[in-house]
Amino acid sequence: MVRLILIAVVLSLTAIVLAAVANVINIQPIKPAMLAIAAIGTIAVFMALRETVRRYLSIVRAFMTVLLSIILIAFSWSYLKIESVQDLKNRIENLFNSNNSLQETLDLTLGKLNFSFDTSNGGADSTSQPPGSKFTKEYVTIDGGRLIGADGHSVTLWNNPQAVDPSWSQLLLFLQSDATDARSYDFASYVCADFAETLHNNAEAAGIKAAYVCIDLGPSPGYPSGAGHALNAFQTTDRGLVFIDDTGLTSGGPSNADKSVIVRVGSSYIPESLFPESGWSSQWESMGTVLKIDIIKW
Repeated sequence: MVRLILIAVVLSLTAIVLAAVANVINIQPIKPAMLAIAAIGTIAVFMALRETVRRYLSIVRAFMTVLLSIILIAFSWSYLKIESVQDLKNRIENLFNSNNSLQETLDLTLGKLNFSFDTSNGGADSTSQPPGSKFTKEYVTIDGGRLIGADGHSVTLWNNPQAVDPSWSQLLLFLQSDATDARSYDFASYVCADFAETLHNNAEAAGIKAAYVCIDLGPSPGYPSGAGHALNAFQTTDRGLVFIDDTGLTSGGPSNADKSVIVRVGSSYIPESLFPESGWSSQWESMGTVLKIDIIKW
């Protein structure tokens, strides 16, 4: 019985250490307390493990090991702001199932990117008019300024008057065939504003009515600074309004980055892979709390 308790302590301490390591990797600047938790936790794991494998257990030593471990776990749980066992599980899964490229992409999106605007409204368009004369051109304007992409062009939406609302299955088929999410994220040339622009225009060209969405995200435990973010929306005939985030990775990672996400003011922004791949978590890292929906432009 005592040995089983010690095994549970070892597993719990290991989980706390992994959560602390995830925070050290994801949160800048690095806080000394997080490093201390990771270091002390690692030492505690080895001490508890040593006590567990002893041939002859000492009740006193085992009791002290369990007591000190519980104190460390309780402190770490509070300091790391772990909300639940599921939250702890998600942090560990993200540490192993995501990769540094995914983390780098989200850090770029939230840590460095704020929406950029051309208040002179004179930026060049990003793309030429699609074949045919049926398309109409619009810009994304917020507070009097045109939203611009990473390279300084005005985000340009080409709308197809003949486009229709898709069913959910039709939307999935389109997303599977569309290659927007396969593009690399590059802070200097191609960011979320560009991904959303491309997906919108590709959908309209395919006869699917699409919206361009801009939101403001607030800080989260893994991302202490918030920023603007762009994505898309579709009014499906059988599931209603759905939000799609097609922002890709800087390099590596799963081959598909098509994601659905719930966009609701006050809720966490946690994308979910539409086409999960083996070896990768279907749930992406939380990008913060949705503070405001700036625009949904059809």
